[in-house]
Amino acid sequence: MNEHIPSVGEREVMDMYQIYSLVGIVVLLWGITIWASIPEEQEHRRY
Repeated sequence: MNEHIPSVGEREVMDMYQIYSLVGIVVLLWGITIWASIPEEQEHRRY
């Protein structure tokens, strides 16, 4: 059977996927850290 050899374009797409998922996790963790560091009183005052 013919083995599917990934082309350069497909390999680039996989790299982009890994980079974006890594960036997404970092942004998510950073957002949680910022959100957790905000005092709750400010949140209540806003609404």
